[in-house]
Order: sequence, then structure tokens, then C-alpha cells
Amino acid sequence: MANICWDDVYFFSDEHPERIQGLWEDLETAIILCSHTPEDCWIGNLLNYKKISTKNLSLRGSVCYMEYDDASVLLSLEAYWSPLYEAYQQIADAYGVSFVMKSVEPGNSIYYNTDNEGRYFCERYCIHIIDESLIPQNISNVLEDEAPFESAHSILEKFKAFGYSADSLSDLEAQLENIGIEIHKFKNPYQ
Repeated sequence: MANICWDDVYFFSDEHPERIQGLWEDLETAIILCSHTPEDCWIGNLLNYKKISTKNLSLRGSVCYMEYDDASVLLSLEAYWSPLYEAYQQIADAYGVSFVMKSVEPGNSIYYNTDNEGRYFCERYCIHIIDESLIPQNISNVLEDEAPFESAHSILEKFKAFGYSADSLSDLEAQLENIGIEIHKFKNPYQ
């Protein structure tokens, strides 16, 4: 079984909300959520419906959530192995809108956030639980795997409350190494 990469993608346009509405209407037509047929929620359905070129695109992903709010469309996908960034770029180009993406796939050390301004995704770090059996109960009852953090300071403060006082992330990482927790910084490899 392939590793699942969790992609969250916001498509937006401040100047042309009608383009976002058009994207939403096409998504509602092309993608069927909660279907018993997995192919119904395949992201490629939108590209095929809109006649967007799929040449050289990885489309191994399924939409599991969609949301529309007049200014943006949020898609959450389960992709195989890595983000479907190029597919999202094709969609954004076809509709004349912008997009930002946050992707997490711990097995391949993928922690990506393309939202440099923090408009939709403010997260800059997240923690990954490697081995729950090593984590003290006071932490495991409160902290979830892939928990996001907006700053290094917020991580330091959170773990200080658990009794792990550190002056820097590297100091904290050294303390957490023996209890099965890693800290990952989101990066934008598409800049």
C-alpha cells in the first residue's frame, strides 16, 4: 500500500470571485464525495471534465472534502506518495486563480506549506509521533500526531507546560528524541 500524502489546497481569487464560483460548480459536477465507487472522487475527474491537459501529471489522489465560501475553495485530498502540486497548478491556471497548498506525508518526510504569507495556512511547524508507547501519558492525552504550530516559540511553550524546558528547538528536539517525538519545519520546495 502506498504512503498517503494529505494535501489541503485553497484556490482563491480576490479580483475574480466568479472564477472561484465556476471552479466550485465544476467540482460539484465532476467530484462525487461519499460514493461507494472510489473513482467518483478522483481528482482527475475535474481535469477531464474541464478538458485540462493531464500529460505528465501525477493524478494519484482522491478528494475527501470540499468547501466553498465565495472567496475560496478548499480541497482536502489523499494523494499517493507525494503532493499533486503540478495538478493543482494546472487547475489554477485553467481557472485563472491562485492556490496555496499544505501537504504532510511523514513516511517520506514531506512537510510542505506553500502559503508563505500565512493567508490560509499559518502553520510553520508540526510534531510527528514516532512511537506512542514512549510518550509520557501527560503528553499523549493532549498532543496529537501531526499537531501544527505557528512558531518555534509556540512549540517551546507547549512543551514547557509538559515539563520540557528548552531555549531553542534544537535543545527541545534533543530532549524529545528519547520519547518518540520529532519536530518538523514546513518548507516550500516550489519557490
